[in-house]
Amino acid sequence: MSVALCCGGVRVSEQPPDNLEAQSAGHKVRGVCVSVVVATVVFYSGFTHRGGPESLYISQWFPGRSPGEKMTIDGLNEVAREQAVAAFAAEFPATPLFVTSQESGEAPFEVWHLTGTITAHVDGLLMLYLGPQRGEALAQQVRDAGLIGHLRSGYDVRLVIELAEADPEHANVPRDRVGLYRAAVAAAWPTGDERLELLQAAAWKLCSERGPNEDERRLKPDEDAPADLLEQLEAVRERSGRNIRLLRAAPPGYEFVHDQMNAYLAACWLADRPTVAVM
Repeated sequence: MSVALCCGGVRVSEQPPDNLEAQSAGHKVRGVCVSVVVATVVFYSGFTHRGGPESLYISQWFPGRSPGEKMTIDGLNEVAREQAVAAFAAEFPATPLFVTSQESGEAPFEVWHLTGTITAHVDGLLMLYLGPQRGEALAQQVRDAGLIGHLRSGYDVRLVIELAEADPEHANVPRDRVGLYRAAVAAAWPTGDERLELLQAAAWKLCSERGPNEDERRLKPDEDAPADLLEQLEAVRERSGRNIRLLRAAPPGYEFVHDQMNAYLAACWLADRPTVAVM
């Protein structure tokens, strides 16, 4: 089995090794090429136990019955459906199942821990997206600014690309991760709008008040933040030609494009409080 690792949707290896394989409960799978997103852990399941009714939650949109079908789920911890996924894995043992999560896995999964840093892959990712010449130019800018030691995820790298792709050779690269996220928010923010604190408060609400079975990334118009602000943030690319977007449509509401942006904005809101009584 071969696996191509990705960082926030950015591919690290276009040619995964041919001799990589996984053994789980005596069930070996070969010749599977799957893209997964870098997270804390990756799960693999090939067990033969029987599943329960929760497997129907997944089988509705992925039958998993045809020979040769494979399935990848990214960010399982964000949707609180661990039992449904485990039940599906047991119900359809012939379907190789790869899952990324920031939480540790349990049986019937075999857990693979991925690298905690992507420093060694940053240059390759930049060149993959921007081409060799422009990618190397931006990689040099990232090193010169000292940002290389602060990048922690593929989403971080993607933000660097989106901020600098217009002119990689002369990009004003932030010096640290906080500066990177601050610059990304500024680049995506509607001109003249002064309601950033409202979005920060909404981000804090998602992190602190949503229950374990609620969508912790979903924003409800006028309940979590003004509907017109959410709509402007979602449409900023089309209306202003900007590269960075903080939100995307998720009818009937909106959601942050990545939980790391959600966490950054929530942290900004908390850091600006005069006391920690809000805890």
